[in-house]
Amino acid sequence: MKFWSFRFRGLPVLCCWEAGRICSGEGVVEASLDLGLSVCRVRVDGGLAFLPGGVSVDVGLLREFAGRCDGSVCVVEGGGVRLLEEWNPAEGAYYKLRCVAEGSAPTLQVNGVYMHRVLGMTPWEDSRRKVRVLGVKPGDRVLDICTGLGYTAIHALRRRARVTSIERSETVLRFAEYNPWSRELEGAVLIRGDAFEVVRNFEDASFDRVLHDPPRFGLAGELYSQEFYGELFRVLKPGGALFHYVGSPGQLIRGKDLAKGVAARLEKAGFMASVVRKEKCVFAFKPR
Repeated sequence: MKFWSFRFRGLPVLCCWEAGRICSGEGVVEASLDLGLSVCRVRVDGGLAFLPGGVSVDVGLLREFAGRCDGSVCVVEGGGVRLLEEWNPAEGAYYKLRCVAEGSAPTLQVNGVYMHRVLGMTPWEDSRRKVRVLGVKPGDRVLDICTGLGYTAIHALRRRARVTSIERSETVLRFAEYNPWSRELEGAVLIRGDAFEVVRNFEDASFDRVLHDPPRFGLAGELYSQEFYGELFRVLKPGGALFHYVGSPGQLIRGKDLAKGVAARLEKAGFMASVVRKEKCVFAFKPR
């Protein structure tokens, strides 16, 4: 297993509309340089924006970025401005950090698909709800599959759980290191690798709770397989619980019921499983 030593970068990170606020002002402008977690003062003078910590950036660079108006996120680094989006040819994926509401946690887009629920809730609230439904308690050992930006891991940590989280993409983990909302990931044990292979390395009954929030079935079908569910059953303690987010892909268009199929395979693996339509998940127990 390859462990990832998470290091929050602590650099100025702005959404496009925050950059627009800085560009439209002169003198002292109030703005957030951590995606809404706090507000600071930025001095704009002579075509430069002077940020806290002795950092300055060309207003023209910010103005060019602000014109996108699509929730894009940039980082001010090395005197320049760089979008937090990247094509990874080895993974065949285009990753992008994107704000969906002003002053709230950004989501991750992979090939244009949001990795959080954003309709009627923020990505932060989406993750908090998943951890609440799982029933994480102080002292629980939690396996968080598919770290992403780390929000579910963080909410489990805030409940004083001990969290181990697995993420395949190095690009995603680097984005999390720039994302101010991900800074508390320093408290989790992070493993970079394919969850399908990594889980085999854990001992029997290693975890009290498993939070499984994989990419859609078409992108990671092996994480919905009978073989993988058998491994999750093995590493979970008797009496332990599993939250498996499935969403609702294809339900309205092709009449498919992915959640029902997931529940059936989990029961075949030994779980007691039920579909929770409201949370678009399957919730399962390992019998004692």
